[in-house]
Amino acid sequence: MPVAEELKAKMAEADAKGLRLCKVSIEGKPPKLVLADTMVAGDSFTADWDEMLKSKELLLEDVGCFLLIRLFDKQGTVPGASEEDWVVLSWTPEAVPVRQKMLYTASCKTLKDSFESLRWKEMKATDRDDVSLKEIMQKARVLHRGLTKEERHEVMSHQEILLEEVKEDFAKAATNAPKMMAGMVALQIKALASFDEAMEKLAQQKGKVAVVAKLEGAKREEVSGELLSDAGRPSQLKGRLPTNEPCYVILQPDERRLVLISWLPEDVPAKIKMTASTFKRSVVQMLEQRLPEGGKLRKVEVTEEDDLTDDILDEPVQEEAAAEAAAAPAPKKAFKPPVGGFALPGLGPPRG
Repeated sequence: MPVAEELKAKMAEADAKGLRLCKVSIEGKPPKLVLADTMVAGDSFTADWDEMLKSKELLLEDVGCFLLIRLFDKQGTVPGASEEDWVVLSWTPEAVPVRQKMLYTASCKTLKDSFESLRWKEMKATDRDDVSLKEIMQKARVLHRGLTKEERHEVMSHQEILLEEVKEDFAKAATNAPKMMAGMVALQIKALASFDEAMEKLAQQKGKVAVVAKLEGAKREEVSGELLSDAGRPSQLKGRLPTNEPCYVILQPDERRLVLISWLPEDVPAKIKMTASTFKRSVVQMLEQRLPEGGKLRKVEVTEEDDLTDDILDEPVQEEAAAEAAAAPAPKKAFKPPVGGFALPGLGPPRG
């Protein structure tokens, strides 16, 4: 998604202008990341944070946004923080429409990558209670290297610790696994017979059934499949998906499209969620291999039944498609000599 030049310019002068915060919104057609508001920094990060929370304009109850927050202050409130240390707070309250939430989730990395000279720590919030100075201070500390593992864990959330453990487990597995050719995925899951059979029936009964795929085995490196009848639309999945474990739901609206719903219910332990998210790439690869040439795979993450709406089956919203088109390189135009000009012998286009 494009980033507005005004936002880039404002972030570039944030230190010189003494900015504490830039609010970023997604606006326009095609959608673009734009500067919505700014806040000048005071001498104290803590005082600025309190002022931010008092504002009724920064965090609206029905509109998502990003808050880019500079951690440095003259008093050294955040130990070791420099002008390059920032936090990006993704604000997507419950009242925000699902499609808008998806746009904000998908564009967070783009936003951070647009300012490569800065160091980022990411936070997410859906309620004002999630936005606390204690959490932001804890997250800020792990930006800096040199801490022992025990010291890092003291200031990390439970979910961050679990994510680190999952990454370590996969790193060990990759080290001990047989060497593979370049370009191949070292941690590829294996499709069980039940998965292949369910996918064949999905292709035969497209639009009427769904495949529920689950990770199986001691290391959860196998994927099974179960066919759900009368479940061709996301709304028909309500009350039929597990509440205590994640899974992948695959729908086929037509010949050329597949939809992958990653079902990650809130009550599932974070470590299990991380495993499902890690193996999602392998599931995507298996599904892409089943698509016809030019076919499309849509990927959606859902954590609660209220978000199982039939518009998930729709083609990406016009704004998303337009943003992708805007980001694509423009086709090269054929050479056309200026008025009154002519091509020299041997340098013009071939004649038919």
